[in-house]
Amino acid sequence: MAVEHTQVNEFMPFPTFSKLTLAQREMYESVINRYPPIADLSFANLVNFWDSFDGLSISELNNNFVISYWLPGLEKHSGLSLIGTRKVDESISAIFDYQLLKGDAARLVNVPEFVVQNIRFPELYIIREQRALSECVVDIKKFYPLDGMISHRRWAVKRFLNSFDTADIQIKSIDLSSEDNRQLLIDKVVELRAKRGTINKTYAIEQQAIVNAITNADTAGLENVCIFVQGELQSFCLYGLPSEEGYAIMSHARISYDLPHNFDYSVYAFAKWFAENDIKYVNLEADLGFMGMRMLKVLLGPANYFRKYTIEPAGQI
Repeated sequence: MAVEHTQVNEFMPFPTFSKLTLAQREMYESVINRYPPIADLSFANLVNFWDSFDGLSISELNNNFVISYWLPGLEKHSGLSLIGTRKVDESISAIFDYQLLKGDAARLVNVPEFVVQNIRFPELYIIREQRALSECVVDIKKFYPLDGMISHRRWAVKRFLNSFDTADIQIKSIDLSSEDNRQLLIDKVVELRAKRGTINKTYAIEQQAIVNAITNADTAGLENVCIFVQGELQSFCLYGLPSEEGYAIMSHARISYDLPHNFDYSVYAFAKWFAENDIKYVNLEADLGFMGMRMLKVLLGPANYFRKYTIEPAGQI
């Protein structure tokens, strides 16, 4: 992908970091939208997920971004990342020097593949794929229309549809500038969490992140699609639309298991919504190393991954 180099010097120069604010959204997106539609670079994902515990900050270096990612429970995936294509080797060296001066290990995390591809001297580094943060991309035509679905999912969707009249099912977007509509989604999040039972720390962070995303949907640029059955909300997802045509980034989704086959139907219905809105691929984000999430994404049949890497000096190990 060709990248035009927009100035990013509205941000504090490295090594001074500052928070990413709503006022900076337009300027930030004018730069990030030139890169592939990666969830962990999206404004909505940064402010709603990675900054859930005030652990995200940003800086400018050689007309690139340096992003400090941190969340409790994800410490091994947290740290500094370089985002950009200008003077990549020089920028990496500057970050390593800063880390060593502080007494930290020289290490970059969550570095997208397009950055790695712009390293001029890869022999100077140890570059490893960070599998837990590589983002899964699915092809919508595998889930809509029905003919594209594998047989057992197609059977499940047909069983679901045969259980209701057409008028019983609504697939629609709701206005999240309405407090009542925001509360409707938040109530569903709370209800499904209660049914799930005990949760781990990272799932608790994701719970907070989805409430943030619902609350800030309008200001963060998130769209939604909801599935109502006989007037009751059964499933919904929040997603962003990057500048690259044909893509969506799914920020969060919740699906009730109260109705038989609702999972397969919801996947089909979300895909139908995306297809009818000219979206061909959906970035389902990373699995964060959780085997249940990884298995689910693998079962959906990824078409591609946006791969992420760690980078360390070759002489460090």
